[in-house]
Amino acid sequence: MNEVDAISRGRELFRQRRWAEAFGVLAGADEVRPLDAEDLDRLATAAYLVGRVDESEACRTTSSCSVRERCAFGGSPTHDDLHLVMVNWPTAQFAAVRDDIDRSVSRALGMAPDFAARVRAGRREDNWHGTAGVPGYFRKPFGKGWALVGDAGYNRDPITAQGISDAFIDATALSAAIATGLSEPASAGAALAAYETARNDRVRPMYEFTSHLAELEPPPAPMQALFGALRGNQDATNAFLSAITGAIPLQEFMSDEKSGASSRRERERRFWREAR
Repeated sequence: MNEVDAISRGRELFRQRRWAEAFGVLAGADEVRPLDAEDLDRLATAAYLVGRVDESEACRTTSSCSVRERCAFGGSPTHDDLHLVMVNWPTAQFAAVRDDIDRSVSRALGMAPDFAARVRAGRREDNWHGTAGVPGYFRKPFGKGWALVGDAGYNRDPITAQGISDAFIDATALSAAIATGLSEPASAGAALAAYETARNDRVRPMYEFTSHLAELEPPPAPMQALFGALRGNQDATNAFLSAITGAIPLQEFMSDEKSGASSRRERERRFWREAR
């Protein structure tokens, strides 16, 4: 049984109130790939009803994300036993959402009824905070007596959540460039220029992908082709998810070893080209 079939089977077992079987099937699917918010809630409920209280609690404190038409939302545990609830819309909808935030949130979460019920069952501890989008940019990261790392040097939408890890990578690379300049003053400029080039080459593919993803528009044809090529290929899917979360460079995902057959590789390359 593949992952999609397993999730469908788990949902049907849950609907039939066959809790033990639903738990087993959904738990297996979750091991292959994290379930979305609604299915995770089904897993938590089934676990509770068959006496697996600890596992039920673990499910309910796991981060989750759901994507629906022109919006995305999810939740994540944070400090002091609180949970963060996030809702994202296209920037063009910012004014309309701000005019009636509670109604806009309720309408979005209503597309995932189980997750919405969990949110309603809680007590809101703070006001909603939002932004109309984050500008993307690349800056020259060095000059006489100064240097930039992380968001100061370049910035992209936080939807792919790699800002902190990027800052650490930049700081490591910049430290090496400065060390070279201190030991060989004549090569300082070249070392810092190499730092800038390496940074740009490393982050540009993800920058372009993130800029497209943050629009929350329906996937273009190349992305649909990519997802179609990944379906049923767990190794390639794992590599893709690792790439978009920053665990491996996108360039590694695009290698022959990761992307598999040439026809699939060409669709992937076409997507990255057209995402620019």
